Amino acid sequence: MQSQLEMALTQLNTVSSVEISTGAAEVAIPDEAEVPAEQRPEIEQTPYTTSTMVGIVGDEIALQEGTTTLELSELPDLSEYSPQAQAHPRDEEGEVFGFLDGDAETLYHVRLGTMSPPSPWRVRI
Repeated sequence: MQSQLEMALTQLNTVSSVEISTGAAEVAIPDEAEVPAEQRPEIEQTPYTTSTMVGIVGDEIALQEGTTTLELSELPDLSEYSPQAQAHPRDEEGEVFGFLDGDAETLYHVRLGTMSPPSPWRVRI
C-alpha cells in the first residue's frame, strides 16, 4: 500500500515524501526484504481497466457496459446494507464484488451466483 501511494503521490511536484499514520501514530511498514516472498502482494506497475464498470442502481450492484446497464439478478438483496463505494476486481474468478455499508464502517463482499448474505471482509494486520 505504501509503495502504491508513493508511486502515485510523488509524481506530484508538491509531494516529496509519503507517510502513513493512524490517529497520531505512524504506521510501521516493513521493508520489502523483511517480508517472506510468499506474503508479498503482487502489485502491478501499470494496471489496466476494461470497458465494464461496476455501480449501484437503487441498492443493488450493477454492471455498466457503454450505455447499457446490466442488473445482476444472481446477487442477494443488498438493500439493508445501503451499499456504496462498490468495487470489482477485473480478473477475479467467481465474480466477487465488494462494497461499503451505508455508514462506511464495514467492507463486505459477495459472489455472483450465491444468494447467501454478504460477508464482512476480514483484514489481517
